Formats: sequence, structure tokens, C-alpha cells
Amino acid sequence: KDKQFLNKLTTCAVIAELYASHGILTSFGANDRIVLWIAPALIVTEEEIELFLDALDKTLEVGLLSLVLKLLKSKIFQR
Repeated sequence: KDKQFLNKLTTCAVIAELYASHGILTSFGANDRIVLWIAPALIVTEEEIELFLDALDKTLEVGLLSLVLKLLKSKIFQR
């Protein structure tokens, strides 16, 4: 059993929503701590940082349970 399964699932749900709704590509670390990775360009503007933070806020406002259910539905009922 993977002790980090729920953490991975939740992080994947956040990643999927950031990409689907905001076009922001993120990833997570492959170590024992599941960390959301963001990798902006070497030169990033304050506006781009605000854009990401706003998108993250909007994503988290949906609620983690809703995000996980949306992810599972999209994977189970893929067209």
C-alpha cells in the first residue's frame, strides 16, 4: 500500500484543475513529501506571479473533495 496515495491523489487533482481551467502546468515531487512544483520562466513578472496565485486560490476554493471527484470522473469516463 502507498501511504501517500491520498496526498498524491489530492495533489494530482489540484494539478489537473490548474491546467484544465487556467492553462497552468505544474507537477509534484517524487519523494516521500508530495510537494506541488511550480517552475516559472527564468524571467517572471509580478503580473505572472499574481496570475498564478489567483488561479491557485480559485482552484483551492472549489474544495479538495470536489477537485478529487472531478479528476476521478474525468479519468473513469474519458471520451
